Amino acid sequence: MIYNNLLLNKGIFDQLINYFKSDRIQNAYIFHGENGIGKEAHAIEFFAAMNCKNPLENYSGCGMCNSCIKIKSLQHELLTLTLPLPRGKQITNSDSPLKALNNTQLDELTNQFKLKGNHPYLKIKLNKANTILINSIKEIKKNISLSIPDNKYRLHLILDAEKLCYPKYESANALLKILEEPTENNFFILIVSDISKLLDTIKSRCSIIYFNPIEFDKHYNYLLNLNIDPEHAKIISKISFGDISYSLEIAQKFENKMDHMNKIISSLLDNDLSKWKNQFTLLKDRDRVIENLRFLNIFLRDIYNFKNTNDPNIINFSNFEKIVTEFSKKYSINFELCSNFINNAINNLNANGYMPLMLSALYIELFQVFKNKDSSILNYQSTANYN
Repeated sequence: MIYNNLLLNKGIFDQLINYFKSDRIQNAYIFHGENGIGKEAHAIEFFAAMNCKNPLENYSGCGMCNSCIKIKSLQHELLTLTLPLPRGKQITNSDSPLKALNNTQLDELTNQFKLKGNHPYLKIKLNKANTILINSIKEIKKNISLSIPDNKYRLHLILDAEKLCYPKYESANALLKILEEPTENNFFILIVSDISKLLDTIKSRCSIIYFNPIEFDKHYNYLLNLNIDPEHAKIISKISFGDISYSLEIAQKFENKMDHMNKIISSLLDNDLSKWKNQFTLLKDRDRVIENLRFLNIFLRDIYNFKNTNDPNIINFSNFEKIVTEFSKKYSINFELCSNFINNAINNLNANGYMPLMLSALYIELFQVFKNKDSSILNYQSTANYN
């Protein structure tokens, strides 16, 4: 295996190996499923198995031969990697897509390629990279005309493939033309988290493979094997919903993230709009704000579920169990309504809505739900233990 720390989806991997063994490689595949579950790592493992000099008994790559080493560093001559890139420097239609990057971005991308060899759940991503450039598709068109050794395949691996369609369909339509005219011994794997954002015409040209979310126990044990605190690992496994890449990010700053979350909950329950706005102002980054709104949604679901079951094991934020318990004793919430408010705020923020206005409006909407039920809860002081 290329990765010794990948939670291998054996059913999917065996299916891919059978395609290879029986010489039934399709022109294009879509690997879709939630973020952070190892879709691109499975593509890399599959390609390694196809090219390994000393394959293992299950036909996986040995991880040691020259071919496996080059694939592990994403430097194999028959592997092309396409991903969203920032629209930075001006480039012409004939330029390499990498010419759009400055030296700092090039260094960052090179470093991420190196890290990916040891971290199957690492997401390769550059800041402000929101679209797959048309130049990247033109680069693919050049590469498919290059010679390939007998009985070998060239893999075109496209990460975040839904961004072929953003902000326009130029890159998606260019790729579609390539897929409509298959070139021998070239094949594509499109890595997608939201398949609904792909053109139907592209989906119709691909074999679609769905990756299930990673089960809680596997996720939890994965974090334990990385020496993450068991209680932290339990909470992280629940609030990251199977996204191992994201769970590792949470683990690095767990106490800081929980401290912010605790203060946001306190500001809401204590009817303190200025404190609420201040906590979100401290976050600064839009992604961090959205992250905390999603956490808040989970927290409110915890209250709702505990209210209906009285089962503490159902609580995702077990570190906030005291707040959840006290809240549920005093209060009944319309979770569906609260969740709609939060999701609308997230959608507006993603659409570049004015953050202070969006957050103030959300506070008023949520507070109105609480106010209409039982104002006594507003005097409750949050005292969560997040350490």
